[in-house]
Amino acid sequence: MRPSELKRAKRDVRRSVLAARDALGEAERVARSTAIRRRFLALHEVEDVGVVMGFWSFGSEVSTPPRCSRPRCSTWS
Repeated sequence: MRPSELKRAKRDVRRSVLAARDALGEAERVARSTAIRRRFLALHEVEDVGVVMGFWSFGSEVSTPPRCSRPRCSTWS
């Protein structure tokens, strides 16, 4: 595959994935975000960490703003 074809293929896959994510209803998006948050907080690797860096979500991305349940954790961001 030539570089230009690869670039086009990547763009097409990204558009397809974003369209599928954008098509999710609010309830489904909240449910998936909650599941991701729970799985993340259950990881052994994050049990005793002091700082976790993340991102602030926008659009139809996984919701990151909800506060987490750990004592030293004030936000997901």
